[in-house]
Amino acid sequence: MFVLHLINEHYIVNIALLSFLIISRRSKKCQGTDYLEQESLCGRPLGLQFCAATGDLYIADAYYGLLVVGPEGGLATQLATAADGQPFFLTNAVDVDQETGEVYFTDSSNQFHRNESQFGVLFGVIDGMYTGVSWEEIWK
Repeated sequence: MFVLHLINEHYIVNIALLSFLIISRRSKKCQGTDYLEQESLCGRPLGLQFCAATGDLYIADAYYGLLVVGPEGGLATQLATAADGQPFFLTNAVDVDQETGEVYFTDSSNQFHRNESQFGVLFGVIDGMYTGVSWEEIWK
């Protein structure tokens, strides 16, 4: 079981016995608990998943898409912000197949960002996507 210690939703201080630090791109504007008006600049991680084979931590961020932090921690690297030319608007979940290393993630909308998601509900818009990524195919 992993125990997450989150501060301001964009720092991961400790996960079980492994330490990571993810620093927001605009840390001055993103400090504190009332940064919702800056959320699109600060990011909003909504899903986390480790790959046991590599020690990488994959992050589904509502505004920055799919990111990864290596086993040594540090600043997250952006991996994907779009699929088939369609930009992500609300990336919110990520999972790693521990046998194959494939990464799966969801994007709940192709029209509304997280801070606008109530409009998708209000208008009954069903337009998200589920995406699987095989890194072996990408790096060939």
